[in-house]
Amino acid sequence: MYPSCVLSGILALGIFCNSCSKPPATSTDHSKTRLLTAHTWIYQAYYTKYNTADPGLVYQRGGNTNSLDLSANKVNSYIDGSYSEEDEHGHDLTGTWQFINNQTQTVVYNSYGTYTPDILRLDDTHYS
Repeated sequence: MYPSCVLSGILALGIFCNSCSKPPATSTDHSKTRLLTAHTWIYQAYYTKYNTADPGLVYQRGGNTNSLDLSANKVNSYIDGSYSEEDEHGHDLTGTWQFINNQTQTVVYNSYGTYTPDILRLDDTHYS
C-alpha cells in the first residue's frame, strides 16, 4: 500500500508510495515498524471490494476517470502507535495503529471507525 487509509466503511485496498517528507529508513533497519513510520504515505491506487470477484478501482494517481479523489491524502504512522492523516476533504484525522496477525495486517482506529487492511508489501518505498 502506498501510505494512508481513509476508509468510508466500504472494504477497500489502498496502494501507496512514499512522498519522502520524512527521512527514509536506513538500509540496515528493515523492521516493519521502522519501514511503516519512515515515510509520509500517499495513495497511488484505491480499490473497493478488493477481496471479491468484482473489485473496483476508484482512484488511480494521475487518472482521469477517478470516482474518488485521494490526491491530497497523506498519512503518517508514528513509532509510538499514533497516526495522523489529511483526508481528501482537507480534514486532519488522528488515531492509533498497531500490527496484528504476525505483522501481516494493521489495525487503524480513527473517528471514522476501525480498519484492518492486509499488508501485501512493505519496504523502503512501497506500502501495499
